[in-house]
Formats: sequence, structure tokens, C-alpha cells
Amino acid sequence: MAAMGAGESLTARRSDGEISGAFDEERLMRGLVTIIAALAASSPTFAQTMAERQACQGDFAKYCPGVKPGGGRVIACLGKQKDKLSPACLKVVEAHSQ
Repeated sequence: MAAMGAGESLTARRSDGEISGAFDEERLMRGLVTIIAALAASSPTFAQTMAERQACQGDFAKYCPGVKPGGGRVIACLGKQKDKLSPACLKVVEAHSQ
């Protein structure tokens, strides 16, 4: 059996005579995206992180525009601006400061 190149797919002849891709790349990618989205949505950590990001997105852009995310830098920066934060973001910052 010859090796398949990039973009090639295995084919099969259906009962109606049409040739279809048994391993259609587009269908495979859609399936993978669906599975990843389902797993991510079921993860409390992922959902919490997304909710926290949404809660602080505006405050981060306004008060910490030059801060590179990671290593606790965003929470540290926002923590210095507690008196200016939106109530939702303040709640996130206080939860991470404990």
C-alpha cells in the first residue's frame, strides 16, 4: 500500500455507485472541534476562566494595557487598581488574591 500525501483521503464506492471519502478531512476536523468544545464546556476550570476573563476584559484593557498575560501579572496589575475595577472584576481579583 502506498503512503498517502497531504490532502489525500481514502475513498470508497457507496452502494449507489458514488465515490465518497471514507476519511474526509473536513468531517474529521468538524468532529474534532465539536469534541474539544464539548470537553471544554464540561470543564469547570475552563468555564470559570472564561467567565473571569469576560468579567475583567474591559478593566484589563483600560488599566493594564501593556501587561503581558501569564504568571499572575494580570491579577497583580488589576489588584493595584481595585478602587477603579468593575464589581464583577473586583470579585475575580479578590478571589485570586486570597
